[in-house]
Amino acid sequence: IAGVNIAPEEIKEALYGDFELADLTTGYFHMSEENNALKLEIQLKEGKERTVETENKFKEAVGKYVKSGFSLRIYNYRDFPYGMGLIYEQKFKYT
Repeated sequence: IAGVNIAPEEIKEALYGDFELADLTTGYFHMSEENNALKLEIQLKEGKERTVETENKFKEAVGKYVKSGFSLRIYNYRDFPYGMGLIYEQKFKYT
């Protein structure tokens, strides 16, 4: 995007690098390009609500990894517009 490579792993680092933020998100996010910049959309866990404070914390965390401009949209659990089906590339915890 805009000549800069942004890997999903960098977004994961941003989301899980802070335990407080990691507790808010399901880990589902969607990356796309909008106006030659990263557009990042993140799903919150069920029961967690989007606030200006949490949005600012996510922006700060992602900004540590994404140096170019980006837009961020935080969705409450049920409002996330992308599929949440089973992903066979995901490793599950064995009990």
